[in-house]
Amino acid sequence: MSKITEKELKQYFKEIKLLLPIYSSAERKFLKSLKVSVEEYIEQNPECTIEDIYENFDGPEDAVYNYISALDYHRLCRAISVRRLLKIALLVLL
Repeated sequence: MSKITEKELKQYFKEIKLLLPIYSSAERKFLKSLKVSVEEYIEQNPECTIEDIYENFDGPEDAVYNYISALDYHRLCRAISVRRLLKIALLVLL
């Protein structure tokens, strides 16, 4: 059993960040909280692997799904609409 590497850990959080449909302060807090929890787990279990992280904290897809499903529906719709409008406005300006 090999120890988790920094590269694997960075990739795990990068995938989570990429899967989030919106990225505001609430999502940054979620990611920061998850990082703290994972780091505490690694400190308590120094020989853990990336599979152990997936088992205890879910894979990136499941982590994002669980986070989004816990969000308020109206807040999520509004944030996605604003993001879409910003993209359209940026394209028009360009």
